[in-house]
Amino acid sequence: MAFAEQNGAPRRKKRGNNFESMQQSNRALILQLMKAQGVSTRKGLAEQSGLQAATISIIVAELMERRLVEETGLVEGDCGRRLTGLRLRRDQYCTAAVRITPSYYAVGLYDINSACLAVEKTIWPFFDDPARSLEEVLAAVRRFLGLRPDLQPLGAAFALQGGFWLEDGRCALPGLAGEAGADLCAWFSRRLGLPVTADLAADYSAYCYTARPDYSYLKKEVFLYLLVSDTVDYSILDHGRIYRGALGLPGSLGQLTVFDEAGQPAPLETLCGNSVLLRRAAGLLKEYPDSALAARADGLRSRDLINAFYAGDPVAVQLYGGAAAALAQALAVLIRLLRPHRVLLSDEIPQNETFLDMVREDLRPLLEPRLLARVQLLAPSEERSTARDSTMIGGSMYLTDRSIRELRL
Repeated sequence: MAFAEQNGAPRRKKRGNNFESMQQSNRALILQLMKAQGVSTRKGLAEQSGLQAATISIIVAELMERRLVEETGLVEGDCGRRLTGLRLRRDQYCTAAVRITPSYYAVGLYDINSACLAVEKTIWPFFDDPARSLEEVLAAVRRFLGLRPDLQPLGAAFALQGGFWLEDGRCALPGLAGEAGADLCAWFSRRLGLPVTADLAADYSAYCYTARPDYSYLKKEVFLYLLVSDTVDYSILDHGRIYRGALGLPGSLGQLTVFDEAGQPAPLETLCGNSVLLRRAAGLLKEYPDSALAARADGLRSRDLINAFYAGDPVAVQLYGGAAAALAQALAVLIRLLRPHRVLLSDEIPQNETFLDMVREDLRPLLEPRLLARVQLLAPSEERSTARDSTMIGGSMYLTDRSIRELRL
């Protein structure tokens, strides 16, 4: 998937073409602009596309006749003028998105603006029996698509972590025989009768952030996104251009060798991976019987551990202290190589300044002061939940954007 071409950072406004022969590409351009803005006006679309007002009127009328676009009422325009708003209709199309990790999978249904209509997370050891796992995921996707028979599905997007291999638009599952192991997208597409796309969970998540107005600054700088879950992944953005993960292998950053608290070398994901931390938390509860986590020892979840960290629980603070030190070592390497302006740490880790300060403090002895001063560490502005999972929302966004570009609406 060539994200770099599809979500690049234009140095100038997108320009349309007023010739009749270019009407289809103009229509795609207008749909893209409307999807990105949420609510648009005819005047604003003309200014941003470079198309004549008359051309905009013709395209908008056609899109309204096809029930792709609707008017929203009056919105504020220039100089206090109120103009008629336009937006994509939400009652025509949907997308399915799936996140697969070593310890769970999640399935969601999204409207054309990638707003979540329904979502479900299932704890599941995916790689214990991949063939059975794929059948379970397939059944879940079919069930979710059946929730809204009034909406036409544009396809399904798979955000992947763990033992997959992505190369030349093909997703393979090594060790699994047959079509599903050789080309996961083709297998799902044939069974669902829909287009299917797959990519690293981190790249889909980065795609989601670059499409958000409150993260528009990402198109003006070098940005590094770290996804910390069962595995550890990263995505690199250069002025809005997203580059593929190392070798197309999910979890590649998690295999980077760092040093634990005893000074012994270990893969990064064994020190900060979600499943590992949960196992260690269960063991530490014997030493900390007064921990608030003791009551949940039999069914401890990542959200419990994160909330305990926010509350200052000693078990959670100890575990995430080690995770912060390990992540700082990995970040020191990446910052020296990439010179990013910002680093976003996200997913199944604490997303507050306390945790970021721990990472910053561990970075100090590892980086030259000028490099440390250059980079800004961030956490998402909202707490993560399955309904707000940026990997799945990003997959839905990508699939919808591709459908618009290919004029499949």
